[in-house]
This record gives sequence, C-alpha cells and structure tokens, in this order.
Amino acid sequence: MMKFWVVEQQQKRLSDEGADVKILILGEGATSRADKRDTEAMKDALTQLRASAKKAASIIGASEVIFGGLPDNRFDSVDLLNIIKIIEKS
Repeated sequence: MMKFWVVEQQQKRLSDEGADVKILILGEGATSRADKRDTEAMKDALTQLRASAKKAASIIGASEVIFGGLPDNRFDSVDLLNIIKIIEKS
C-alpha cells in the first residue's frame, strides 16, 4: 500500500505545482475472476470502478482519467502493439 501512497503524493505535488497530471488505467479492473470475460455482465461493477477512479483523480488534482478497457489481469492475451497504441494515444 505504501507504494501507491507515494505515487499519489507525487502526483498531488506535481498537480499543486501546476503540472497537467493525467492517469491512464489500462485494465478494466473487474473481470479477471470470472471464467469468461463478460464486460456487459460486470457493467455495474465497471461503472462503479470508473467513478471511484475519477473521484480519486480529482482528489490528487489529475485533469483526466483515461481508461484503456483492456482485459483485467490478461494483458498477455493482448498484442503488445495494441497496448502501446493506447499509451501513445493517451
């Protein structure tokens, strides 16, 4: 937990200093425990996770949260180029 707290403090400091802080969350965050990835079945949980991420971002002063929508804990099933494109686009 300490690792995340340090990152949050750095982002808050940067934001306080006038930097444009954006957050990129690559994974959708909810379907990894299911037998099959079904984002429609997890729609409420995903909506709640996104709302929580946006709230946390506003607390630390981030101007934007970008969601990649990749399969949670399954990045190895996604071509690396597709991940890179999301990062570069952000």
